Amino acid sequence: SRSLPLFMVLAWIYTVSMLVKDIVYEKEKRLKEFMRVMGLSNGIHWFAWFITSFVVMLFIIIILCIVLKYGKITTYSDLSVLIVFFTCFTIATITQCFLISVFFNRANLAAVVAGIIYFLLYLPYTILVNYTEVILPWQKFLASLSSTVAFSYGCELLAAFELQNQGINWNNFYKSPFTSKDGFSLNSICLILLLDAFIHMVLTWYIENIAPGEYGIPRKLYFPFQPSYWCGESCASKCKMPSFRKPS
Repeated sequence: SRSLPLFMVLAWIYTVSMLVKDIVYEKEKRLKEFMRVMGLSNGIHWFAWFITSFVVMLFIIIILCIVLKYGKITTYSDLSVLIVFFTCFTIATITQCFLISVFFNRANLAAVVAGIIYFLLYLPYTILVNYTEVILPWQKFLASLSSTVAFSYGCELLAAFELQNQGINWNNFYKSPFTSKDGFSLNSICLILLLDAFIHMVLTWYIENIAPGEYGIPRKLYFPFQPSYWCGESCASKCKMPSFRKPS
């Protein structure tokens, strides 16, 4: 429960740094703008990066879960549940890399800072774990908006079920191993990780539009409320034109 989150964060720092570096490199060399001129939409661009990163990380996850299951670390846990849990963490991690990348225009600087930020986001858990008995559910939820903290809480649940000689499986996937009624199960942790991923993508979409970098054209802060953003300039102009009736 204490070592696994730390090892995962340390092991993926290089992967996170390289992913952020590759994304920012496209921005630095104006490759992204060139692809947009050719007709590539922003959504397809991010989706392609997600698929590329997810396929590589999924292969690593499967190997890791096999080692945890058959290496007598999580002996009683179900392999498929472990894969689902780690997959949710991977999705949150990838989208977190997307969010970090929008703040940089230089690839090398982004790679260094991304690794530091990724590790710093884990540190709140090392403090909160000392206040497990007094922390409130809503405080735990807010802390879990950091995906590494949510993953650490999930590892706590894995360890607790292993100590009970039943492990995590689909029968107790929606249950908490602790007597305290905080309502946190592995199912809720996975949902929080997916919520983190959604928040990361929304922030990425918004920040990239208002601060696109050196070569982009920034939009206004309230652009999501402009009809022209969603339906184009022609549609927005039609909505603004008053309608006049011909006299009978």
